[in-house]
Amino acid sequence: MWARGHGSDWDLKRLSFFVKAGQNENDFYMYRTNASSTTWLPEVVVDFQVWFQLRALIERRFLRGDPPSGAAQCGGDTLAYVACSGPYVVHVRNPAISPPNLTQVQEIAVGFVRDSGAATDSAKVWVDDIRLSGVVNDPGYAGAVSLDLTAADIATLNVQVSQRDGNFRQLGENPSYIGTNQFGLGSTIRLDRLGLERLGLTAPLSIRLDHSSQDPYFLNGTDVLASGLDGLRRPSASSASYGLSIRRSRHGSAWWQKAFTDNLGLTALWSSGSSRTELSTASSHVSDLRADWTAAPRDVSFRYLPSFLRDLLAHLPGFLRRPGSRAAAPTAPASSSRSCPRSTSRRRSARRRPCSGPAARSSCARSPPSHSASPARGTATSRITATRRRSAR
Repeated sequence: MWARGHGSDWDLKRLSFFVKAGQNENDFYMYRTNASSTTWLPEVVVDFQVWFQLRALIERRFLRGDPPSGAAQCGGDTLAYVACSGPYVVHVRNPAISPPNLTQVQEIAVGFVRDSGAATDSAKVWVDDIRLSGVVNDPGYAGAVSLDLTAADIATLNVQVSQRDGNFRQLGENPSYIGTNQFGLGSTIRLDRLGLERLGLTAPLSIRLDHSSQDPYFLNGTDVLASGLDGLRRPSASSASYGLSIRRSRHGSAWWQKAFTDNLGLTALWSSGSSRTELSTASSHVSDLRADWTAAPRDVSFRYLPSFLRDLLAHLPGFLRRPGSRAAAPTAPASSSRSCPRSTSRRRSARRRPCSGPAARSSCARSPPSHSASPARGTATSRITATRRRSAR
């Protein structure tokens, strides 16, 4: 930006120009400098890195439990944390409640203050072209690697590694300024393939390891440099789990093997995890050992029906008790086969004899199949009648 004063006090260095950026009148960043009444030069340039360093200094004081200080040397409220370096000043009333944040500026103010001399009413200041320069244009990188390995039918291995730095962002997004690292490993080992198969056992061993960490450039939700705090706990999380299951895969021959060992299984599980944030740590450990015995009894059937079911079936209608005659209706007529033809007439079927001998069989084979035009219900009836006549003979 450019600033130019009006009045003789500017050339006598009795007045100072300032620019403030912050949340309110108690929490702000300020830069003070001299201005000339004859020229706009030099340009007023504010370096944000100095503000970041002073803000981290105030945060260290607060975390150590120091009382508010700095107002006597830098000016400002005696109940606030104040830090300064040359023309740069940071003023924070309470670092835990709405501190200033350059990523969330609520107001910008410009003006001038009197450093010395008597107060006059003729002082003025003009400000022109406030702008941001030296924009951060650091590229961001992200990558991921996945590895799958299968060792025949003995073991499987899966490894995943990913990394993303704090400047990485998609198009139209703002960088998070938090670098993340993730590592995952999963494996299953068939211990029975290493010798336990001879004992008729299956013993799969499963392993799972996960770890993630963060490397923040700023503290979460603030503009405090993480590198400016000593002993900062960087967020991380890790977990590990191991599981083993043993069960019989081959049935035994002895009675005690069939009753006990064939139905017995053992399962063991152990897991642990830990997590850490800037202000807290937590950990957990879980172990589980189980033994189960399962048996599937064979099917049991009864030869006779209970009496009430027999009575119920006996009182059913006839078409439900004898579905055979009804079921034969949609099928083809009985006389359509290539065997010896049989008449549907009651008299002829009583006198006809089945074909016998080589000559008779040849004549039966040469005769074409006959098709009855009678309905399926009549065909079923004639067959039943013919069967009764033969049984009568």
